[in-house]
Amino acid sequence: MLPVAITKNDFTLTEVGALKIFQPRKGFRFSVDALLLYAYAGCSFYPENILDIGTGSGIVSLLFAKKYPDASVFAFEIQKNYAELAEKNSKKNGIENLKIINDDVKRLPSYFEFEKFDLIVSNPPYRKEKSGKKSPYEDRNIAIYDTYLKSDKLFETVFYSLKKEGRFFLLNIIENEKDIFFIAEKYKFFLGKIIYFLGTGGKNSNIVLYEISKMSTNIEKIEVSEKEWQFTIDEIFGGRL
Repeated sequence: MLPVAITKNDFTLTEVGALKIFQPRKGFRFSVDALLLYAYAGCSFYPENILDIGTGSGIVSLLFAKKYPDASVFAFEIQKNYAELAEKNSKKNGIENLKIINDDVKRLPSYFEFEKFDLIVSNPPYRKEKSGKKSPYEDRNIAIYDTYLKSDKLFETVFYSLKKEGRFFLLNIIENEKDIFFIAEKYKFFLGKIIYFLGTGGKNSNIVLYEISKMSTNIEKIEVSEKEWQFTIDEIFGGRL
């Protein structure tokens, strides 16, 4: 059983465009990573079914549900208190095309048929279980460290879930790039766009977005300047994206 992370009704309300998002005052809160995932993930067609793996308080799922009102959006969250918070945020914003599932995403095949989703997005735990200094907030550790979701299992689940012509967008850190390439090849995935978000002075930041599919494609490496992605984030907060 996962530990309870939030013991009190101690929340803040964050406005992201027209959305109002409740988050715990302490512990795990969404950051710019989630907004970059939303802003730079997409496909050339209107997706019918969208999956968000590890939704937390629901920010990415809510943004996609609002962007694609005729699509069905499903979001997995292993932590019960965050799943309940995502549900609360969905109701707060009047979103009707989003379904929150409180379960381990490795159990996804018991919910959905093979190759159901056109678009899958994930900002998963990216630190190795025994690396770094842990947070005093267990919900943050669960969100950041791969104790409950290893990359191999994530890719296995995506392989089952993704349509042949679909797209999987994975946000991760640059230290894991070799592992991502290796596991993608293991499951016979192809990498398309790889977006590196640059930091101050044009240096690589730690965040990378991978476009992954079952269809053969060429790798295209793209660098997005800090000024450009910061402008994009401002557009989201302003409700223009």
